[in-house]
Amino acid sequence: MATLSLLSKSYYIVFVLSLSFIGSFPCLDDQREALQEFKDLLFGELMTDNSTDMFLGGLETWNSSSECCQWALVECNSQQVTGLNLYSVFPTLGKTSTVLAPIFRIKTLMSLDISYNSIQGEIPGIGLRNLSELVYLDMRGNSFNGSIPLELFHLANLEFLDLSDNMIEGVLPNDVVGLKSLKQLSLDANFIHGELPEEMETSLN
Repeated sequence: MATLSLLSKSYYIVFVLSLSFIGSFPCLDDQREALQEFKDLLFGELMTDNSTDMFLGGLETWNSSSECCQWALVECNSQQVTGLNLYSVFPTLGKTSTVLAPIFRIKTLMSLDISYNSIQGEIPGIGLRNLSELVYLDMRGNSFNGSIPLELFHLANLEFLDLSDNMIEGVLPNDVVGLKSLKQLSLDANFIHGELPEEMETSLN
């Protein structure tokens, strides 16, 4: 059995998200609305009529004058949003994990990077349960607390998971074996105890 401390030298998959989508497909209305709602939750009170040129870490491109598949930080496959690269977009806003609710409505997501945004509160398990297509999930460098929600272990397609540099606590449950496709895992710099099941050790790099 390998203890969690042995994960400290985990190698991260370099996952590159394209910043634009070349094509004429309009994005799905409900997904565009979800992204705009997320932007409003982040910056709504900061936006004024004379701040249209305000730099928002790429989210300034998220507006009704273009399709969401052409927005920065968004990756699409045809009409569907499949990736969001939100690395360090809002680290100074002090948002809680409830701000992620609109994102969890985008069930076609395969890649989600919300690392280094200083997000506080517990990881929203019910929301994550909706993202059954996820292959890549990077949540490191936030202030998530509480235990790892069991819903996360039901993401059977997940290959990369990074929860390091948070304040997550508790014992790693046996439910972790539900991550049947997992190849990369990092839980460093948390308060998590326990060992990985033997059957997972050989599959992890």
